[in-house]
Amino acid sequence: MKDLAYYMGLNYRIELYYDAEGDWIAKNPELPGCMADGKTIEESLASLTTCRELWIETRLATGHEVPEPQLDRD
Repeated sequence: MKDLAYYMGLNYRIELYYDAEGDWIAKNPELPGCMADGKTIEESLASLTTCRELWIETRLATGHEVPEPQLDRD
């Protein structure tokens, strides 16, 4: 059975950008709605890790599928 530790060990793609309000936004696009912000890149990435953990925990607790990272097919 795949648990939280399994999913947290996967290498999810991260999108990172600077927004108009002056914050860094970090997203895991394979996990819809999983995103975080911060005043620095490091802060936004740390917040994203927490967000990803909570996102996955919630999906597992409610019996929903947790997507795995998609491999690049170049």
